[in-house]
Amino acid sequence: MLGIVGRKNFTLAHEIGHFLLPGHDQMELVCTKADIGNWGDGSKEIEREADEFAAELLMPSVSVERMIHSTAPSLQLIEQVAQKFHTSFSAAAWRYCDLAKAQCAIVWSRKGRIDWSKRSATFAFPLHKGAPIHKGTFASRAFAGLPSPKQPQEVPASSWISANDLAEDKKLWEQSKALPAYNSVISLLWIGK
Repeated sequence: MLGIVGRKNFTLAHEIGHFLLPGHDQMELVCTKADIGNWGDGSKEIEREADEFAAELLMPSVSVERMIHSTAPSLQLIEQVAQKFHTSFSAAAWRYCDLAKAQCAIVWSRKGRIDWSKRSATFAFPLHKGAPIHKGTFASRAFAGLPSPKQPQEVPASSWISANDLAEDKKLWEQSKALPAYNSVISLLWIGK
């Protein structure tokens, strides 16, 4: 039920953003379902601005930062953000990576390929839209209908990141969750120390 309510709340806040943001009244806007909360690289700038407005309105950065400050990254923490602020899981995940100090990224994949990703400011490794999900990941297991660990688990860094981009002593943790209603999988990646 939270997903439906969270999506509605985010949609309303997005539309309020169009009403209040400078320059958004200069054009006739008709937002489709794909325009709202579409965190992908291909989203229109005006839609991204409305999404950013909605994220700050529903999940104020000060409140979210306080909530996530000293807690290790996990999908459960992101779910807590979504529940506390009555927003969608994907919006909470985007907001989490937008504000997290940890080296982390959220990856939304569909049909075995990366649809969109959001990296924290400290996660310096590229995650390319359209890239296939590697067989050694928990995301791949989720697509196959197999259970995933409830907590982040270590996976080979090369499963997600080019070996040239990652120092040998770094560890990569993954937590993935199947989202059958969207035919998608959401994954949290975290570079441990």
